[in-house]
Amino acid sequence: MASSVSLVARYCYATFSGSASLSGNTVTYRASVTASQGGGGDVNSFTAKAAGTTLASGSIAWGGSKSGSANIGSATCHPGQTVSTSVSCSLWSRHQQSDSGETKYGSFTISYTRTKATITLDPGSGSGGTASVECTYGEAMPAITIPERSGYAFMGYFSGEGGTGTKYYNADGSSATNADFDADTILYAHWDAMSILHVKDGETIRTITNIKAVQNGTVRDIIGCYAVVNGEVHQGV
Repeated sequence: MASSVSLVARYCYATFSGSASLSGNTVTYRASVTASQGGGGDVNSFTAKAAGTTLASGSIAWGGSKSGSANIGSATCHPGQTVSTSVSCSLWSRHQQSDSGETKYGSFTISYTRTKATITLDPGSGSGGTASVECTYGEAMPAITIPERSGYAFMGYFSGEGGTGTKYYNADGSSATNADFDADTILYAHWDAMSILHVKDGETIRTITNIKAVQNGTVRDIIGCYAVVNGEVHQGV
């Protein structure tokens, strides 16, 4: 549907259009009209309405014009979303006092698209991976390349540091939670220390990660980096 419309009734020519503005998460729709005299006579009286609201009225002398505008509604709009409304409008005009007048009808659309939220991905002590993404409210987070950190496993991106708050990314870089940001923000990487064991068997070196041990019947993680040299386990490589 068109973003503006022109109507003609009894020597009155009117063009309706709309605009939208954002405050917080609310989009306000505003309709405007410019009416002018045309043809072979004055406009004794006219009324231009949009969404049932009078935008301009009165009389228009030969060659003259009148304009007016008014707010006609609102909608909630989050980052990345588009909202729109179809606006019905009407123009009534008469040439003489004894004239019952003529009414014409039309419609136009007001649309508003909000910029996506920019999310900065803070890898903390890690490096690499996707630095930032743009997301749409209510949709899955865009897939990312995960960062790396020697001796640690990436556990995902969270709204708080240290793995606190809402988890938005899984360890594989996929979306864990749909975007619900109303502004640009930062997500923080959470890391889990890995145990690393280097075992030399002849000329072959095998690396084993995420080693676990049983202590008094309880399975526990072994954290750190170890090497087996001549049958003895040493911390460090």
